[in-house]
Amino acid sequence: MTERRSLLGVLTILAKAPGPGAKTRIAVTIGAARAEQLAEAFLRDTVAMALSGPWQTHLAFSPASAQPLFQALAPATPLVVQPHADLGERILHAMANAAVRGQPVVLIGTDTPDLPCEIIEQAFATLSHSDIVLGPAHDGGFYLIGARRSLPKTIFSNIEWSTGTVFERTAGNARAQGLSLLTLQAWEDVDDEGSLNRLRERLKDGGEAPATHAALAALGALGAEQVETTRA
Repeated sequence: MTERRSLLGVLTILAKAPGPGAKTRIAVTIGAARAEQLAEAFLRDTVAMALSGPWQTHLAFSPASAQPLFQALAPATPLVVQPHADLGERILHAMANAAVRGQPVVLIGTDTPDLPCEIIEQAFATLSHSDIVLGPAHDGGFYLIGARRSLPKTIFSNIEWSTGTVFERTAGNARAQGLSLLTLQAWEDVDDEGSLNRLRERLKDGGEAPATHAALAALGALGAEQVETTRA
């Protein structure tokens, strides 16, 4: 099983332990405690998906004190603590630590709990003939980045994180440095009320992301209709 799962490369997850202050924009709608529960469900579904695919899985986590949580969630999975740095530095650190014997590395976060395995497989396939692969997010960022060799630190030069220019500037940096780049289909980071409601629609019939489906079902009365009523 270990040999089969290392065929494509290494998938590393950039993850933060659920806790107070999780999903702040979603918490405005559903409350802090429920947003924390939802963040935990996102994490569980992301890890479950990662552990089911034909690759090795690594976890880059924060804070350091959460190591027991991640060890319990993904036993035997290599773990590395994220440094105290901006997002670009944390991505580069996680990808560098996940590099094993020159294998390609793909990185995702935990804001795409229903991301299909097939997209990860496409990312690895793309890296057979491209230096970098990016998965554009609907909000102008990216939900996935992959590379077949170490990325230069300048890949994230002049990036204003959490803005709608992240994808385009990252792609532009790659091209300016002579790196070949291909993109995947767009997907959605779930980090606000609108994207949460769209996720709820996608998961109406269960689908992928069972932990997230259960967490949304538990929200029950806080569906989109009641949110609009409350705002009125």
